[in-house]
Amino acid sequence: MKTFSLSHKDARDKNDWRVRINGEMAPKGVCIYVCVYVICLHVYTGDPNFIKQLVYFDKDNISDRVLKKIGTYVVQSDFQPDIVGRVSLAAKSLCMWVRAMELYGRIYRVVEPKRQRLYAAEATLNEKQAQLQEAMDKLAEVS
Repeated sequence: MKTFSLSHKDARDKNDWRVRINGEMAPKGVCIYVCVYVICLHVYTGDPNFIKQLVYFDKDNISDRVLKKIGTYVVQSDFQPDIVGRVSLAAKSLCMWVRAMELYGRIYRVVEPKRQRLYAAEATLNEKQAQLQEAMDKLAEVS
């Protein structure tokens, strides 16, 4: 979802969403997006590496504080890609990205401890298999 929304040509048209956000017709969802964006990334939108920063955003290290703030915006009814997209296609893409990062952050918090337990169990398994192989080699020497 993130790759599609960021590769969309309208996401790169900064004039599309910069003008419309500052315009009076911008819905509340677009304004909410701006708040979320400033809270999460602290990036000036005129940056030529804007899209790269979104693509390579360190989503594994989103703090709980930021996830909590984003969560308050994401649950609002007018922060939906279709609603935001009525004003700006670029803002729609960015809305999709913010929602995807929030979802990823919530899921990551559940999956990462399980992944760490899996890695620990695999390390223990490898140790035990090495011990077993060593014992089998000794048994083969005796037989």
